[in-house]
Amino acid sequence: MPRNFFLFLLTFCILAGQVTSSAAEMQPVRKLRAGLPPFEVMEKVLTTNQQFANKIKANTDLTELKTPYLTWLTDADARLEERLILNAPGKPIYTIRNLGNQLATSLGSIDFGVRHLHTPILLITGSTDSLAIRLFKEGYQDMDGSIRKDLDHLHLPLAHPAPQGKNSKNPNPTEQLLRTAEANVDFQVEQAVQRYQERIHGGRLVVVGGIIDLANLYARGPGCLIITNVNNERKDSKIKRLRLMNRLQQKLINTHIGRFRPLRKKGGSK
Repeated sequence: MPRNFFLFLLTFCILAGQVTSSAAEMQPVRKLRAGLPPFEVMEKVLTTNQQFANKIKANTDLTELKTPYLTWLTDADARLEERLILNAPGKPIYTIRNLGNQLATSLGSIDFGVRHLHTPILLITGSTDSLAIRLFKEGYQDMDGSIRKDLDHLHLPLAHPAPQGKNSKNPNPTEQLLRTAEANVDFQVEQAVQRYQERIHGGRLVVVGGIIDLANLYARGPGCLIITNVNNERKDSKIKRLRLMNRLQQKLINTHIGRFRPLRKKGGSK
């Protein structure tokens, strides 16, 4: 009896181990997002820096602090590259990034650019495919606390949905996202105008709001910067007549100024 019980117990343990092993093998493995391995990224970083450093003369003083062309507040999105705004050697941009291009979550950095670096323009840009706004709209309760804290600030600018036009019963999600991005930029510009009004009234600062059109929703080309707000002026016709725009070529004004978009025909075609 003891011998039979021992054999039974041994057999049971073996079978149980096989079942457990099989179950473990069947568990789905979470795949990492495709990307370069860390050593390859580091190699590219150091190689690029070495190439840059090799072009600089030995007696060059890189510690000289120059006034940047502008302070750029934009979304924490790698697709929004500085070269979309200014791509010229020796023309620095003071760039601040955060989730949803928000004034409230980066006040110290923005104050430094405007009040201490004395940049003449504060440019605030959203995009036609803002991941932060998309996350906010779809729900972010499961995100880390630090991310939730930053996104919580979007409740104020996005509390009232932007108007969708006559046919608003079934708004297009892409259209809705764009309207929300525009509303967020308008709110951030309004807050900036209030905060820096003494510099604006003194002619030392212009606050410009815009959308970088990643999805070509304005039909003026992917990546085009669309100016939608200047010092809290939101009407296309008035923005075009501002002194800031006086010396611009008409082609630039027609392409980049104003949130107007071509009407879309039924069925989604333009």
